[in-house]
Parts: sequence; structure tokens; C-alpha cells
Amino acid sequence: MLPRPRLAPRRALHPAVLLLVALLGAGAAGPALADQRKIASASGVALAGRDAVAYFADGRAVAGSADHALKWRGAVWFFATGNNLSAFEMNPSAYAPRYGGHCPESVIAGDPRPGNPDLFVIREGKLYLAKSREAMARITQDPGLIAQADAAWKKLRER
Repeated sequence: MLPRPRLAPRRALHPAVLLLVALLGAGAAGPALADQRKIASASGVALAGRDAVAYFADGRAVAGSADHALKWRGAVWFFATGNNLSAFEMNPSAYAPRYGGHCPESVIAGDPRPGNPDLFVIREGKLYLAKSREAMARITQDPGLIAQADAAWKKLRER
């Protein structure tokens, strides 16, 4: 009989940690989460696993780790370091993308669509996700676009 191959502990642990975070967070959220805006995420993972704090600290999209994760506004958030996780826990709204992660142009159009976490703009200390490189260029070049998106987002939330 051949011995069974052993999986590397990190690979074996990753899915288990992800599942544990998701299950524990789901029960802890309760009714208090119901009135909060959700973050755009088809998979239940915010920013497709990118570290929200790293956009500001490193100026780029950085993959997070299941070793540093939490659940907030209906999604699991991953962070590259424990320090980034702690910074987010202290003030999540400072790091989370505006409009729940939807592209400002789609918000203006009245049909919010998730932005691409690799296409982002930081303007006046706020994170915006764009749906395309062209949208990212327009968000960067047109300061009035964000003002329009702010007004449109307010109307969408009032519905």
C-alpha cells in the first residue's frame, strides 16, 4: 500500500480558514447588517480579495490573505498584513471603495455595476473602482464626474 500524499499545511488551511471566516461572520452580522449598504461582490469576497488598505499605503492593488480577513457589510475582506487589517477595523469607511464598489459612471447611468478592483482611482482620499481603463481615465480627468456620481448615488439609495 502506498502512503497517502500530504498536502502542504498552508494549502490545506486556506479553504478552511476562508470557510470559517465566512460562517462565523454570517452568524455574527445579524439584523444590524440589514440596514447597511452591501459591498458589490458576486463571490462574497470584497475587492476580489485585494487589500483595501494597500490601495492607499502602496498605491496599487495587492492580494490579501485568508490569514488576515474579516466580514464587513456583507462581504469577506482580505488584507496582506495584520497591520492593514487593524487599520481597516479602526475605520473601514476610510478604506472601502465609494458607492459600494460600483463604477461611478454606472452609478450616474442609474445602473450600478461593480468596478474592477485592478482599475482604481484615489481622489481626495477616497477609493473609486472603474469598469474599464477608459472609465478610469475619465474619472481621473473629470472632477465633475464624481460630483455627478455622488448625487446619483444619493438618489439611488433613496429608492
